This record gives sequence, structure tokens and C-alpha cells, in this order.
Amino acid sequence: MSFISNEVLPLINHMYRIKPDKKIFVVYSYGGLLGANILITHPELFEYYILGSPSIWYDNKAMFRLESNYAKSNKAIKAQVFIYIGSEEGSMVEEMLAFETQLKSRNCKGLSIQSKVLAGLSHHSAFAVLLT
Repeated sequence: MSFISNEVLPLINHMYRIKPDKKIFVVYSYGGLLGANILITHPELFEYYILGSPSIWYDNKAMFRLESNYAKSNKAIKAQVFIYIGSEEGSMVEEMLAFETQLKSRNCKGLSIQSKVLAGLSHHSAFAVLLT
């Protein structure tokens, strides 16, 4: 996270004409896990998060605990979040939907979250559809 914050984003801001208030983080699988982590711990890094097939199951579903701890002292997350997953991804589908439900249950000020289960797609085929 500090590499993205301290190295990547300043480099992109320096090298390209961007809208600094419209940063979008698009990630997939373990990257989706990283995106969920950044969303919870440093939501200000990006305005939009597109999390594809996030590996919420990792480390005994540590993201649920991380989010619960964050919610104890934070009542706002200014971000628009889109989460996508293939319907054929087994238990990852239920875990993703449960994570979305947990986030929505906090009623965090500024948080907009939507999810979509992509019918008939697997972990290997969902990413291409997510990008479109």
C-alpha cells in the first residue's frame, strides 16, 4: 500500500494528465483482496474500486475481521465500489456477497457498493467480462 501511495500514484500524477479526484483501482483475485484491504484501511487512495473475484477467503477470511475493526472507529468511507465474481467460483461467491453485506450494514457515509455475479463464468473467465 505504501508503494502504491508513495511511489506509483505520484509517478502517474507526474507523468500523465489525470484527474486526481477520479482514481480507479481495478484488481482481480488476490489483487481483489489487496483492493479490499486498501478500501478498508486507506480508502482515500482511490475514489473508485473495481474488485474482481476478490480472494476474501484468504487467511481464514481476515478481511471480515479487518473491516469489523475498522468500523469500530470509522463511520465513513468515501468510495464507489463495484465487486464482480463468476457464478462458478464456488464458495468465493457466498464470501463476496457476505463481505458486501457486512460493508453495507455499517451504513458508512460516502460508501456506494454494488456487486454482480456473472452467470456461467469461472474464476478464469470472469476477468475479461469484468473489464468490459
